[in-house]
Amino acid sequence: MPEAPKEELLSWERELLGLYLTEHPLAKVEEKLSKLITSNIADLDHFQYVGKTISLGGIISTIRKTFTKIKQEEMCFLKLQDRTSTVEVIVFPKV
Repeated sequence: MPEAPKEELLSWERELLGLYLTEHPLAKVEEKLSKLITSNIADLDHFQYVGKTISLGGIISTIRKTFTKIKQEEMCFLKLQDRTSTVEVIVFPKV
């Protein structure tokens, strides 16, 4: 039987161990990603970025869809993970 694809193996590692052991999935796009982002998740300082726009990049590890209370518009909460840490992101309906 042929070996599972690398992406699937990495997914199993994350699911079973809680971390990527052999390689992080972002390793192959790290150079391109570094040109697009303004900060790593681990470097975020809530006070430093108040009122500023930043660009983050990573892998969406979980998505939880829900609806707004008043207009019943779809929105979601997601966890964005880069090589340094994880952050919860709220995606509002207009986005």
